[in-house]
Amino acid sequence: MKFVLLGRYDFSKASEVAERAREVFNRLPRGVEVKSRYSAVGKNLTITVIETDDARNIAALLLMFEGLIKFEVLPVFEVREKEAVDLTRQYRETEMPMHGPI
Repeated sequence: MKFVLLGRYDFSKASEVAERAREVFNRLPRGVEVKSRYSAVGKNLTITVIETDDARNIAALLLMFEGLIKFEVLPVFEVREKEAVDLTRQYRETEMPMHGPI
């Protein structure tokens, strides 16, 4: 299953966060595959998409950042074009569920 890890950190620790990220992503816990990583421009936000079959692997990964980054973990699935159209139809009459403010 895929998960999005939204990580927030203190700007004053940006160098330490970058160094820890290099260390962690070079020695991932067994069973974790990083699909993509992003950093929001001008924000203290990291976005990482991972894939794992065991939630304990996520815990092992997040513990490596303890004290530096606070994470929100969201299970996700890929939406293909047909599924996106179906979801749009399903929520046409109601409010589309979203995560966080726009």
